[in-house]
Amino acid sequence: MRHLIRLAPIIVVFAAVAGCGPTAGSVIAEGPRAGGPPPYDGPLSVEVDALDDPDVVTRAGAAGRALECDGEPANGSTGKNYGLSSGPEDSAATALANFLRVDAYGLPAEGYLMERSDGERELMSFDVAGRTRVAVVLHRRGGQWQVETFAQCDPAEFPEDVDLPFDVWTDAEGNRIRTTEVTSHRGAEHCDWQSATFFTLAGTPGYVSDPEGVLDELVGGYKPDSALPLDAKDTGYRLDDSELWVARDSSAAYLVTGHDTELLAVLPQPFGCA
Repeated sequence: MRHLIRLAPIIVVFAAVAGCGPTAGSVIAEGPRAGGPPPYDGPLSVEVDALDDPDVVTRAGAAGRALECDGEPANGSTGKNYGLSSGPEDSAATALANFLRVDAYGLPAEGYLMERSDGERELMSFDVAGRTRVAVVLHRRGGQWQVETFAQCDPAEFPEDVDLPFDVWTDAEGNRIRTTEVTSHRGAEHCDWQSATFFTLAGTPGYVSDPEGVLDELVGGYKPDSALPLDAKDTGYRLDDSELWVARDSSAAYLVTGHDTELLAVLPQPFGCA
């Protein structure tokens, strides 16, 4: 097992494996944009002064402006030169496929449309019901295409069949809940934590289910046969047939599946592996 170390706060990124994933032919969907608002008609080049600006639309430039989210945008950036295509004869679609293959933001791997082009830049969009949930602006520079800016809505606004490296939970009525409120994911393979499941809830330290004990030295033992305290609160969060409950002071969380209740271990903050 990897050695555990304490780290400064980090942004969790789910890295894909280079050499696998989408190709230019699979990334771009056939046909024009269907229904919904008209295509984005703003500038495709927007200067960004602060890459760490907390406002997604501000730091993601033109891609941020092209989004049509139901809620607040979830992520976006610019100036990182992602998605460089392999040669001058390649297309913007090739650069987009490269970006989706090696980058790690939980973006849909296919189904994008070429929404706008001005010759030097192309806006690729992933739409849901005719509204842009992911926007990627690609720039042709030095004969090659590269991703200049990208922005995305919360993954809860993607279709249910989009494959993601984390779970999108629902409420009791089946409505998908924003990943900023709750999500869960398997641990990283490079840490040998893939048997553990991590739960992130807004306003809590986070929790983990560790059936194989790979985190014993950090969080203690696995407790699958626990009693649900009378004062525990149902969060209303659902994933398949599981419910998530928390103690009144968030000092504990419980995963309830049928008649089984697991006490989830609290994650000390911050933590990581090396």
